[in-house]
Amino acid sequence: MSEVIDDNELKRRLIKFFARAQLAKNNNSTKGIITKDIANKNTKYKEMNIKVSFGQGSVTRIPWMTFLQIPFTTSEGVYPYIGADIDNNKIISHIGYSEDKDVIIPDKARKTISNINEYEKHIIDFKNIDENIIDELLEYISSTIISFKEIDFKIKDDLFSFNDENNEDKDMPNNIKQIQPLNQILYGPPGTGKTYNTINKAIEIIENRIVSGDEDREDLKEKFEDYKENGQIEFVTFHQSYGYEEFVEGIKAKTNEENKQIEYEIEPGVFKRLCEKAQEVVYKNDSIEFDSNSKIWKVSLAGSGDNKIKSECYKDGYIRFSYEEKFNENINDKSDLNIPLNALVNKMDIGDIIVSLDTHKTINQIGIIESEYLYLEKYENYKHSRKVKWLLPEAKVIDFYEINGNTSFANSSIHEINPNKEKFFNLIPEQNIEIKDDNKSKNYILIIDEINRGNISKVFGELITLIEDSKRAGNDEAVEITLPYSGDKFSVPKNLYIIGTMNTADRSIAPIDTALRRRFVFEEMAPNPNLVSKNIEGVNLQELLTAINTRIEYLYDRDHTIGHAYLLDVKTLDDLKFAFKNKILPLLEEYFYEDWANIDMVLNSNDFIKTKEDNSKYLSNINNKYNGKKIYEIKDESNWKIKNFIKIYDDEVNLED
Repeated sequence: MSEVIDDNELKRRLIKFFARAQLAKNNNSTKGIITKDIANKNTKYKEMNIKVSFGQGSVTRIPWMTFLQIPFTTSEGVYPYIGADIDNNKIISHIGYSEDKDVIIPDKARKTISNINEYEKHIIDFKNIDENIIDELLEYISSTIISFKEIDFKIKDDLFSFNDENNEDKDMPNNIKQIQPLNQILYGPPGTGKTYNTINKAIEIIENRIVSGDEDREDLKEKFEDYKENGQIEFVTFHQSYGYEEFVEGIKAKTNEENKQIEYEIEPGVFKRLCEKAQEVVYKNDSIEFDSNSKIWKVSLAGSGDNKIKSECYKDGYIRFSYEEKFNENINDKSDLNIPLNALVNKMDIGDIIVSLDTHKTINQIGIIESEYLYLEKYENYKHSRKVKWLLPEAKVIDFYEINGNTSFANSSIHEINPNKEKFFNLIPEQNIEIKDDNKSKNYILIIDEINRGNISKVFGELITLIEDSKRAGNDEAVEITLPYSGDKFSVPKNLYIIGTMNTADRSIAPIDTALRRRFVFEEMAPNPNLVSKNIEGVNLQELLTAINTRIEYLYDRDHTIGHAYLLDVKTLDDLKFAFKNKILPLLEEYFYEDWANIDMVLNSNDFIKTKEDNSKYLSNINNKYNGKKIYEIKDESNWKIKNFIKIYDDEVNLED
């Protein structure tokens, strides 16, 4: 959902912006500087998206705020701009241009922009800025946006353009990012480069650029592997046995190494893991890191309300529990524990989040687990413990019922909960945490090879609806569901791209699941003869491939043609013989079910195939019934000559010479 702010709210946020710009400059660091309460990804003013930056780690030269109109971004476009030039003690505002890439502006639009004068104001104290100056700046920004909108920017052929009658194609920049569909399938017969092209597609999406044909392939593959290693790309292959449990989530049996008992756990699949990763925000508090996907535990410290144990926990930085009647010493055997103690000892992790119970609907403290399980002898009781960094300056009652999905806490002293993450993290004071990494600003990619070989209804289940563009998280029609095994609330982020590949020889595109077809953009990858050599010892591979595929399309269909990849590495006649013997002819046998008459027609009777001599010794009785039947076999490749290959595309070749 968009966050639309008015003039008064923008004034308040401008005051915050300048104060934090001064703080960042004073500290020479952006540590602890928060931007989300000034502008998040969906904040709009007068239908313009607001973006704010103080720098990444180190402070940018001039902290800035921009007002962006679709399709522009700060790295590619033109936009109203505010800068806090603290080194020179002034506020500046004007029409900004991206520094990363050139923007070509037609004369008609340039005249409109040139009529907008630059605003400049000298400032003594950015942290306590005069309200009259903010009013003056707001008036300038408001009038600038009105004038800016008169330019009437448009999009033309996926490139930035202006609604200018004199704007011709020659004025269009050729280096603006390509807009990729969220869900796409590359389909075609074998050997047409479907999987090969997923590397290019993935890099284009992640780096917001177009991969040119002359880029070094090894460099691209190295980048691709780096992104896989960093978790931005996942690769999976569908098959007939692949299901929802592997893709989304399922119950998996595991053997407990200590007691050798079978235990059952809910385990996320590749799709759920990547969706969570794409929405993850990594936070930092002093030396401890945690993220938006960290487990969240409700703990009851000696019961509800205020008590001595709870006060000690808050003061000393622990969570403590008492099970001394049965477990009255340090736990060495981690099996055979009761449920809460098992959670404390075995299931909690460093970086998990704690909320401390006040009542069944409220909490009064939030913390981060800093240690493994501890048994604290220094206390008289409540010795089972973990070290915790408490995040609220002091305990205070917080209504948690709505944040917890309108659900009261269970009675157990320790149990995992699944609150609304966005609302929950807003409870933590921004001065106590800093954002180390926000994955929502990156693109993530799931590549599904052989997508048509899986049972789509079985694999995707109810998630087939959630992958639609309009149903993605953050959109006006976003859909969130409850997963059947874990009970987690789940949605698909809009920075997750799905690229599928489909071999049409394995299954034609026609009977593909209608639900899948409606939600994906299909891009055909056809054989490209221009990519293979024109001359291998006198054989024109381009004509050879064209001739074979023309006949296959006539005798069978276009889904079963031969891809150019089978001939890409052919450099010599021996390479060509190898490709035919071990790749192309076996494929033709499969296509035509060993109908050698049709295979011979595809090869234009080039003398690769001969009639096998009958061994009459063993066929005397059979020949009485099947007289005249012909058995075919492939000639030994040592007998294949250059003319046999040329014959495939040239009828004039005389094989008898």
